[in-house]
Amino acid sequence: MCREQIHLAAGESLRSSNSPRTLVNDGHSRYQLEPDGVIFFRTKGSRVFKAVVEVAFSQTYDSLLEKARKWIFGKKCNIVILLAFNEKKDYERPNRRISLTTCELNRRIEQMRLNWESQGTEYGPLVFQGHTWLDQLCEGFIEVVRIDPHSDGRDALLKSKYVLIHEGRNESSNVPQSVGDVRLGEFIPEESLGNEAASEVVIDFFDAEDFMNIVRGAMIDTAVDRYEAATSITA
Repeated sequence: MCREQIHLAAGESLRSSNSPRTLVNDGHSRYQLEPDGVIFFRTKGSRVFKAVVEVAFSQTYDSLLEKARKWIFGKKCNIVILLAFNEKKDYERPNRRISLTTCELNRRIEQMRLNWESQGTEYGPLVFQGHTWLDQLCEGFIEVVRIDPHSDGRDALLKSKYVLIHEGRNESSNVPQSVGDVRLGEFIPEESLGNEAASEVVIDFFDAEDFMNIVRGAMIDTAVDRYEAATSITA
């Protein structure tokens, strides 16, 4: 019903993009930020960021939250979606480099991927030829960050956090599709919606099953990247 009542003007659209480098001026300093993704509202004459996505792998929560602060208090967007995943133990490279021909490397990478698909544990560890290329994911979460409208504090943030992985177990079935209760009006201006009620519609945008399949694919890709980085190609 609401969708039928939304009529964007010519040249207006809601779009997404990967890694658009952006200049931020917070009043004290100027610096560039490059998000992992962004959702923006486009008109004929402008492009306004509405939500930024920041993804972290084995990074501290404080460093991830600091990125959210820079985006929000630099007045570049209203919402930041944080995605974080942490290994049980930090990755350690092998003591010696692995010498392989290109054909041997390709065969071993193929074997790594086959082993990953056949192993019983969903989220690690990935051990190949006696070395751990990616440890078990002990933590994974999605968090929606925005300014807290009920606080007078200058740096007060409202954070909605949802657990995706806990100690190697998939907990994403408990995550609602309406992550963060993001409303349509936070992405599309009310004057463009032309419908005050539509601006309060909560968006269902998170598909847990699809997303966790993407996570598993990213895990094996990370392990393969580490294996390749530890390999020297011989003639």
